[in-house]
Amino acid sequence: MEKNWQSITEGLQQLHTLTDWEKGFAESVLNQLAKGYNLSPKQVETIERIQARNAPENLERKAQWEAEWTAEKLEIAKVCARYYLDAGYYTRLANSILDEEAFIPSEKQYKAMCENKYAQKVLAATFAQPIYPVGSVISFRASAPWSAREYKSGAVVLRAGDGVVTSAAKGAKVYEVLPIGGVRPLKVEERHLKKFRQPKKK
Repeated sequence: MEKNWQSITEGLQQLHTLTDWEKGFAESVLNQLAKGYNLSPKQVETIERIQARNAPENLERKAQWEAEWTAEKLEIAKVCARYYLDAGYYTRLANSILDEEAFIPSEKQYKAMCENKYAQKVLAATFAQPIYPVGSVISFRASAPWSAREYKSGAVVLRAGDGVVTSAAKGAKVYEVLPIGGVRPLKVEERHLKKFRQPKKK
């Protein structure tokens, strides 16, 4: 039996839980139906998605998710948001998390952004204890950027875990170090550092 999309859409309009966009979409659909036009498969799919989002059981789950939103989840979300802003993905969601104080991502959004394998590596690097404490003298590995490798006398760690983790590679925690003989601190990932060893005298 073919669905009565006009009746369904009119029913949706009565819900107080619709977003402004969903209200506008429902109004547009009703105007189209009033003129005798059929809905496209994409419009039908959107209506069904709006129906599902506003189903009582899904609204209840959404309310429970928001009630269980914690400072810890927010911190995790912000770490992932900064990583994805740098990577160029989830940009709209990331900006909302970072810029809108009252914003809470949906459970689906949170899991997509923060529970994938790349995000898990970023979180592990961010929250892991630093291998090289503040005040440590380190040297740069051959894999370090040239701006760091040119300093052969090593560097002193000024801050450990300072900066946004922008890589999902192991050892991506960011350090601020001051090269010995240098005048400006550098940002270098942990994987590019090693314990300083005094060169053997010949």
